[in-house]
Amino acid sequence: MFLPKLRLPDGCEPHEIDALLCPHPIDGYSSRLYFFARIQPAGKVNTTALNWNASVLILERTWHAHSWRTPPDLRPVQMIAIHLKALR
Repeated sequence: MFLPKLRLPDGCEPHEIDALLCPHPIDGYSSRLYFFARIQPAGKVNTTALNWNASVLILERTWHAHSWRTPPDLRPVQMIAIHLKALR
């Protein structure tokens, strides 16, 4: 699911970014939220604190995901909300 200009929590850099939600199990995760770039989270010193452990090439763009788990059987909007909690 393509999420253009997804608004990120206050304090993140950038403030909004293109993202892709994979709402199905992949690589041992119930869902994955991929970002067009690695994000500087609010209140964190650097992006390594998030454990950016996945990079995929989709339609000639590289997308990045950090290690963050969601419970199974959620609606997409719930998955996105839980993934964004890691950026606070």
